[in-house]
Order: sequence, then structure tokens, then C-alpha cells
Amino acid sequence: TETLEPGEPTPTPEQAVAVPDLANFTGPAAEQALRQLLLVPVQQTANDPVIEFSKVISQEVAPGTVLAPGQPVTYTVSLGPLLVTVEDFVGVSAAVAQSQLGALGLPVEIVEEPSQNVTAGFVIGQSLSPGLRVPAGQVITLRVSRGDVVRFPDVIGLQRDEAERILENTAGLRLVFVDEQGRDRLIDYDTFADNQVVSAQVDGGSGIQNGEFVPRGSGVILGVKRGE
Repeated sequence: TETLEPGEPTPTPEQAVAVPDLANFTGPAAEQALRQLLLVPVQQTANDPVIEFSKVISQEVAPGTVLAPGQPVTYTVSLGPLLVTVEDFVGVSAAVAQSQLGALGLPVEIVEEPSQNVTAGFVIGQSLSPGLRVPAGQVITLRVSRGDVVRFPDVIGLQRDEAERILENTAGLRLVFVDEQGRDRLIDYDTFADNQVVSAQVDGGSGIQNGEFVPRGSGVILGVKRGE
């Protein structure tokens, strides 16, 4: 125990203080609150996709922890979401575009569509303009070419005359033959109406379903129930 000289004042013991909860504080407000408690503020910064710019994200010393004056308290302040610059991906293969966008932190949504001018698998257009700065995590839609193909119209299930009319008006497809099928060839014969289209295939190729894409210029064979 230190012995005081006669007349020497007794020193005032330092009062321990509880660390405040800095959540929702701005950086300057957090600094001021800590200094008022005689604690040493140590500010760090980081990007955050949720916490708005200049607000405290976290603190290393838990709220309520008792410290002696002069002790450091480290806290992290948001710089807002990380912004990335969108590049021009038109004419780039979809695989390369997805890889580069993934590296930037931008999720990709692919929408495929026919194109007579752009090779299959390459980007026709994009939802975010080149040069735009956006937060990481924002979805970008890429329109990707299916190549020079045509959507096969929804004719399976229709009557023959209506199906033929629709095919005649579908650019890029031509009806080459109607295959009339009787009970000897058509499974579940009795479930179909007479002259109902029951199947379709590309001439010289495989069967196709309503809504499938086939090469432009394809010939089509329709299977139709022949009445008894």
C-alpha cells in the first residue's frame, strides 16, 4: 500500500464504464458516445448489402461489457453495398458472360429466344446497361440466342384442318405429310376424336411436342386419327 505524504490528496479511483450498444449509431455518433465515456473509439469500415452507409455494422466488445477508462472499443461502419460496373456482354458466349458476372457478384437469369442473326449460345441483349454501377447481388437478365429455330405451334390435340391452317401460317415450317393412323397403329385409339392430331415429328427426324423449337425450314409430319 502506497503511503501518502502529509497533506497529499487522496487519488480518486477511476470509474469502470459499461460499453454502450452502438447498433443503429452513425460512425460519428458512435465515436462521440465512446469518448464521452472516456473510451477510445477505433473505427473500421466495410461494405454491407443491408446496413445503410455510415451506420454501425458491428462492434468487437459486446454491449454491457465493463471496461476501465482509456480502453479501446473497435466497431465497424458500413460503406453501403459494394458497387460493381456492368460490362457489355452482347456477342459474348453465355457461359463466359455468366462466369464473369458471377465473379462480380451479379446473379444471372437466362432467357433463351430464337435469332436468325446470333449464333446459338451467345448473348443477344442484357437488362443492365454497360457501364452502369450496381450493388453486388443485383440480378441481371441475359437474352441468349437459341439459334435460327422456330417454335412448333400448339397443334397436337387440335383437329386436322385447324392444325394444317396454323402450320401454313407459321413462318419457317412446312407441312410435308399427314399420317393417318387407324386402330392397328394408334395406341389408345378410342380416346381420340376422328381427325384429331395425335403426334408430330420433323421429317427425317424425331418426334416433337407443342412448344418445342426446331430448325427453321423443317418439314413436319402430323399423325392424325383415321376414323373407322
